[in-house]
Amino acid sequence: MSTPTTSKQSDFMKVYEPLHDGFVRFCSARSYGVIETDDLVQETILVAFEKFETIRDKKALLAFMMRTASNIVASKARRLKFRGYYDEEAFERLKGVAPSADIAADIHILYQSLRKLPNDMREAIELFEIVGFSIKEIAEMQDASESAVKVRLHRARKKLKEELAPVSSLEQVTASLAILIGLGSLS
Repeated sequence: MSTPTTSKQSDFMKVYEPLHDGFVRFCSARSYGVIETDDLVQETILVAFEKFETIRDKKALLAFMMRTASNIVASKARRLKFRGYYDEEAFERLKGVAPSADIAADIHILYQSLRKLPNDMREAIELFEIVGFSIKEIAEMQDASESAVKVRLHRARKKLKEELAPVSSLEQVTASLAILIGLGSLS
């Protein structure tokens, strides 16, 4: 006989398992320099598991988890807001998984630039470019129209280009990120 907790855990894992890799990539991009990715993933999964029975449409689990992760990072970032710092530890970990120091530097610069974007633009670009969701899926997650998501992506790319222009090209940085994602290092 299974206990209610075991059944709840089993139901949760059936829904969560296919979402795991994309969710970890999202958390990796969202948490960079603010909180450890593993800590963010674990804390978010715990909240999602606790609230799982209150989620009516289980297809909305990923959106719930992304909002929860974003809120956790925002809360942590608010506390760190007035500290100016360079997160050498985060960069060193990135260097450890990147095939070269140049790629690690490009990704570090990209993550720092992403943190400067407004939340809706940042989330759209992370979901599209890093996690790999379609515009239609992002529109559903952000409760917005597809054209609004396209505008967010366009504006985010434009701001990133402006931000990265003195240091590197957006194309070079996104190519470095694609190499790292392709190696499976962000998941």
